[in-house]
Amino acid sequence: MINSTQGGKVWTDFLIPEEIEGILLVPGGKGARRLLWKDERTLNLIKKAAENADYCLMIENGSALLAQTGMLYRRKIADFPMDANWNRMFTAGIERVENARVVIDGKFYSCSSSMAGIDTALWVAADILDISAAEKAAGQMGYSWNENADEDIYC
Repeated sequence: MINSTQGGKVWTDFLIPEEIEGILLVPGGKGARRLLWKDERTLNLIKKAAENADYCLMIENGSALLAQTGMLYRRKIADFPMDANWNRMFTAGIERVENARVVIDGKFYSCSSSMAGIDTALWVAADILDISAAEKAAGQMGYSWNENADEDIYC
């Protein structure tokens, strides 16, 4: 059981990269920061899981975690709030797109904030299923999703 900063509890299990099918979600947040200091074992597991996944969603500084595996080299990601030194250290060779809520680069979907994670999930649903399925999901959540907001998404 993992506790979030906000107090929410999430049941977790061991990551077995060979069992990953479909979507891999790489969360960010304060807990992710300790992995940024080259926890090689965990980073190797994340890399293998991302290689096996059809879609890889990265929330906020979750993209910095995946960047440490080398999988995002020469790719684009949504800029996320970290100080300039952290950005230079952990995203060298990666183009951070400023002011974009969501960036899609191949199978890699990144977002600039936790709330933009909802938009990211809806874009994955639109790509896997179709746009109407994503719109329906947004409506059922009571979420006002604007899939036509060109300034918010970068592909």
